Amino acid sequence: MTNNVEEYRTISTEFPTLVYTDGKPVCTIEIDTGVLYQQQKYMNEGLDHLIQTIVATWGTNNAYDKCGTIWQWGSPSVNFGHSSYSMFYAILGMPKSFRDYLNQQL
Repeated sequence: MTNNVEEYRTISTEFPTLVYTDGKPVCTIEIDTGVLYQQQKYMNEGLDHLIQTIVATWGTNNAYDKCGTIWQWGSPSVNFGHSSYSMFYAILGMPKSFRDYLNQQL
């Protein structure tokens, strides 16, 4: 699967155009990093690698060639019933099927 990530990243050598919302609210996906990092494989590879792998797999399987942006923001959180640190992901410019896939994989 690592090869897919590397292959997907080398498709374009240009810096991508960021996608914005023009002030419209965006639904986010929240990840409790404290719980996630208790699993050894995520502690070693990291959350960014996990997100890159998910994006590369979806992009390859769906032959997606348009522009999208995943905004990432970290913050303390109590949304999972305990004090922890969470990463929030806002997906812009991507189809709903990608958001559903990312949510399912996470």
